[in-house]
Amino acid sequence: MLKIKSMVDTGVLSDRAVAERAGLGFVGRNGFVINPKLGTWTYLGEMLVSIPFEPDDPLLDSCGDCTICVDRCPTSALVGNGQLNSQKCISFLTQTKGYMPDQYRYKIGNRLYGCDTCQQVCPKNRGIIPNKMTSFWNQKF
Repeated sequence: MLKIKSMVDTGVLSDRAVAERAGLGFVGRNGFVINPKLGTWTYLGEMLVSIPFEPDDPLLDSCGDCTICVDRCPTSALVGNGQLNSQKCISFLTQTKGYMPDQYRYKIGNRLYGCDTCQQVCPKNRGIIPNKMTSFWNQKF
């Protein structure tokens, strides 16, 4: 009997670790999984199935010496090794209910929700237009 369990952000597995091990990309300095065709403009989730199959090889790539995302983060939330201090991250701060520390209020600029600076400046995203991937449009799942 086939068993399936789907997870997005709520499972016991690390979305990034699973994506990296599956060969979908590598974790960049900005903490995002970077895919060669899609850059960081992806959403991650897993589907566990009871069918055995051979895993794909992990993608061997990296950010090299690039630190643009770390250098351009408005609040210095990126540690630089794929780690993030969420208490400083504008995306986290604008999604969290409660008081926002004064030192981050002016750094939000004209943003209402989220940030994406680390994705917008990433050279691996050059030439990739988010939300223009039509392959999922009109799909029936």
